[in-house]
Amino acid sequence: MKKNELYILITAFVLSLLLFLVATKEGLLLTYDSRAYLKLAQDNSFKNSINAVWMPFYPFLLSFGKIFGENNILHFAKIFHLVCLLGIITQTFFITKKCIKTPILRYFVLFMVVFSVSNLQNAVFLWSESFFVVILLFSFMLLNQEIISNKTLSFLIILSVLLCFQRLAGIFFVWLFMAIIILKDIKKMGKKEIMLEDNDLLFGKYKIMTDILMQINWIMLKAFIYLFCSTSVIFLWFFLKERYQDTPQLAQNLIEGSFFTNISSCFVVMVEWFLPNFLLNSLPYSEKVMVSFFLILGMVATMIIVDIKTHNKLIFSILILVFGYISGICFLALNIPSETDRYISVVQILFFVGLGASLDFFWEKITLVFKRILLILMILTLSYNIIRISKNALFWAGTPQLLESPKPSKN
Repeated sequence: MKKNELYILITAFVLSLLLFLVATKEGLLLTYDSRAYLKLAQDNSFKNSINAVWMPFYPFLLSFGKIFGENNILHFAKIFHLVCLLGIITQTFFITKKCIKTPILRYFVLFMVVFSVSNLQNAVFLWSESFFVVILLFSFMLLNQEIISNKTLSFLIILSVLLCFQRLAGIFFVWLFMAIIILKDIKKMGKKEIMLEDNDLLFGKYKIMTDILMQINWIMLKAFIYLFCSTSVIFLWFFLKERYQDTPQLAQNLIEGSFFTNISSCFVVMVEWFLPNFLLNSLPYSEKVMVSFFLILGMVATMIIVDIKTHNKLIFSILILVFGYISGICFLALNIPSETDRYISVVQILFFVGLGASLDFFWEKITLVFKRILLILMILTLSYNIIRISKNALFWAGTPQLLESPKPSKN
């Protein structure tokens, strides 16, 4: 690591630490979910865990706080959340270092994460999202290795199981990881170049087809092994829940979900990552959704163009993960509509990285004038996020520790 890169990382650490300490002056904030996690952490017996709606891994982690005393779970959780926050910053730094060559764009993505209200909110509230994002980013780093070896696949299986036990939404990512494994291997798979004599042409074609079928069989077998090992434990968990309690809420949520309502809300929130809400608030909601849709469509189109031109495996994986996950959760009944930003916050960093990698492709091809325009837009976007996160950190610092639902500032 170069000296200037180390200074950038230290700056990101210090800023994240200051924001976290200001926002958690009175401790981590608690909502209904938080109280349920605390109750499970205080008595994480099998019976309580199996009867709970929430997945058991996060309360299990919180229960380690009892080592320092029965009343120290919240203090332990605060330290744990800070470690997760700094871990996310570190992961983002190394992901962008590998995937984005232009330093300006690389550091823009890094500080978009540092000044992300959603990222800080997940750390300030006693929620399971922060550690979920840590696991997800580790999984993403494994997926984007040039070759997914058996060792890499084994680590990915372990992380996938943890994802599912951290949050039920992890199930979506297991299927998306499997799709990426299959599609990446198929992309790499090609016909072997075989030097054939004229009289060996028929035999050569047969040999090529046989080789392709064997490769496809191996790819599908590897994907099946991953899927089976990643989901068998979670399905066993649901089987036990069926024996001791009613059917999990996932099926009911699937029936009650309104896809178009949820996807509209997701597009609006994604635009708010870059633009102040007041710019769109003057529009009727239907027009606001339409403008948000076209803005996000423009960003996605940019990523797709770069993927087609460069066969960029990183952008290819990000598009599958981000929009596969968002499409999946939009079929569910989101529990609290005002918390859409919380639900999609877990893929925010991946979206930032994908956008940064796409702009990186065009950076050397555009004129100096366009570079300056893009730089001004990046400065304005960062400035907006700095103002927004500062307002929210101060707001949370003065918020009572126990509340029903967080109301972060939208501007």
